[in-house]
Amino acid sequence: MKYYYLLYFLFFSVSTGQWIKVAQFEGNAPQSWKLFRTNEYFFVNTGKGILRTHDPVTIWDTVSLPFQNFSSLVTMGQRSIASTPRGMFLSNDQGITWTAADTTILHAHVATSGPLLFAGTQNGMFMSKDSGASWNKEVVLPDGDYNFISGTPSGVVTNGGGKLHYRPANGESWNIIHSGWWFEVSSLLFFQDTNIIISGCEVSSPDVPTYPLHCYSLLTTNFGTAWEQILDNGKQILGLYYVSDLLFAVLTPYHAVPPSDSSEVVFVSSDQGRHWRNISKNLPADTTIHSSVSFSHDSNFLYLAYNDNIWRLSFSDVLMRAEQDDVVFPRSMLLQNYPNPFNPTTVIKYQLPVTSTVTLKIFDLLGREVATLVNEQKRPGSYEVTWDAKHISSGVYFYRLQAGDFVQTRRLVLQK
Repeated sequence: MKYYYLLYFLFFSVSTGQWIKVAQFEGNAPQSWKLFRTNEYFFVNTGKGILRTHDPVTIWDTVSLPFQNFSSLVTMGQRSIASTPRGMFLSNDQGITWTAADTTILHAHVATSGPLLFAGTQNGMFMSKDSGASWNKEVVLPDGDYNFISGTPSGVVTNGGGKLHYRPANGESWNIIHSGWWFEVSSLLFFQDTNIIISGCEVSSPDVPTYPLHCYSLLTTNFGTAWEQILDNGKQILGLYYVSDLLFAVLTPYHAVPPSDSSEVVFVSSDQGRHWRNISKNLPADTTIHSSVSFSHDSNFLYLAYNDNIWRLSFSDVLMRAEQDDVVFPRSMLLQNYPNPFNPTTVIKYQLPVTSTVTLKIFDLLGREVATLVNEQKRPGSYEVTWDAKHISSGVYFYRLQAGDFVQTRRLVLQK
């Protein structure tokens, strides 16, 4: 028997340039939410099962499936491939019926790259050459937790073991294109065939338990040959999404501290994430922003699963808002020193959006001040300073920038 639930009616008042709530799922677990789309249907995990619809504005129906939720859902032609807590499942009728393909690959994160499928799990990476019918482990990658993966027709990228791995669609090997970060990854996106954004927060290491957390994002436009830092403002990216030459993201402080109001929830970028504009009008601030925030789209609208609601914004409104709103980022920024590790000199760069009284200091692991590199008022602009540590012992140190109310700390390693 098929059950229908009318979840929320669209407001038919004129609402130019703002998000409209089109569905509400009260009483469900928002941390389980994920919004997916096949060729014909939208699917959403609600925490109590899966719902499906042709149009998110009208009626959603429950789906009787051999699993309770999706971890990932992708399409290849007319076939849908779902990763679930019970394994990999396939559907050839737009998600109406499903058959098990592999019940050993659990909770996988799936991405497509040309004719290939990749599934990252806590126990390694798997690949399928036949649209998900059979899977083989990628033994060239070490076992580990590959919990973020993203693909384009040119290749696929994934994180694991503190490294970022890239595999071209026409190749057989994986290349390490970034390593050595102290990162708790929150988002990873491969787009426009050559561009990669990875976002997250630094975490304490076993030997530095009091190391301060800091969130930032990295961009490469050449498969990792060079990286630049973006959004280095204490926020992490959740729900990063690319469509129609635009990047969309929910930005939130580390550990889901909510924004102070609805003015800072969703942002759009048209230059690979270097600058972002606010498109959050009518989205409420919330006390819980979860990592399962997700986007989807159809030909006319962008959709956002945001806590216990689904919202939509027309692409015409996105373009209007992007043209009218002021650029929100970048803001004050302290960049990673280079080189790092170093001996005995290293360069520290930072930027300021407004005139500020600036201090830049070096501290040891015990919090004792080692050196003061800057202590003066600075005008807006980009700056760099060289630290000569020839009289300092080898070890891990921290450098802290304070510019008005802005404070940021980073780690550096002196290796003689």
